[in-house]
Amino acid sequence: LTVATLRLPSAWTNRSEFTNLPDSTDPAQFLAVLRDSVIVATTRIVAHWNNSAFTRRFTAPDDINSLSASPNGDLIVSTAKAVFRDGVALSHKWPAPISGHASSSVFVVFLNEQGFGYLTNDNLTLADINSPASNQFTDISIDALGWVWVATHTDGGYGGQGVSYFDGAMWHSMTT
Repeated sequence: LTVATLRLPSAWTNRSEFTNLPDSTDPAQFLAVLRDSVIVATTRIVAHWNNSAFTRRFTAPDDINSLSASPNGDLIVSTAKAVFRDGVALSHKWPAPISGHASSSVFVVFLNEQGFGYLTNDNLTLADINSPASNQFTDISIDALGWVWVATHTDGGYGGQGVSYFDGAMWHSMTT
């Protein structure tokens, strides 16, 4: 950090030495700092830097979608099916596939089509988010009552989530 600018490639040291990692050609997708150690995650492997190479710390049973270090020093890894604290799966039944998480003084988990929730003492509280099922509108109309009706995009991807309407207080969605 004593260089004049961090924009120069010569100011950086590239750490790519993977030891005992079968997917060493798999790129690092997530990074966290836990105490004094750098932690990286590839598709399914979590490794830490031990001053000479990255060494395997944990292998996830499914693809990793998030990695973080909690303030109390726990390493948190999530996949679509589970959340792991220091390599041990939390004994919680998730109401939807997990798309990621964030760890600070509160542990927040992001759930597909459910929004997000926070976990305290193994109790999940879902945030009450009221919105249409999709934000990709192909048409918008206002009826005689002043309700806003939207049709969603149907061209693959995340679109095609049906019809939603806003009655002035709440969104309601009609989907398959």
